[in-house]
Amino acid sequence: MRPELNALEGKVSLTFSNHVLHWIKDKENVAKNLFRLLSKSGAIYAHIYSISDPFSDLCGEEKEIHEKEIMKIPTKESQLNLWINTFKTVRFELIENAFQSRECVFEKQEFIKSMNYF
Repeated sequence: MRPELNALEGKVSLTFSNHVLHWIKDKENVAKNLFRLLSKSGAIYAHIYSISDPFSDLCGEEKEIHEKEIMKIPTKESQLNLWINTFKTVRFELIENAFQSRECVFEKQEFIKSMNYF
């Protein structure tokens, strides 16, 4: 951690993350650093976004083609379990977790246009 954060080690009573942690590649490192910052009675509230699979309604070969040519998205449950296991690995005690789903629907042309952006 950065020196100014080291000064807070073991002193933080609450960390709050809203739609940020899903951008972090090294999940275990961020979980370790959050744990180090917290006091013994400290807590973390993390609102973590999961990536929806735009191809989930496709079947068989069509789904395989899209996953191969564009990307394969892990299930929402897999994404959630990855974070739960990461937090548990660094000794967090899971008090509560909730899974909320909000669907976004795009018109076909709008979706194709957005995929070409990447």
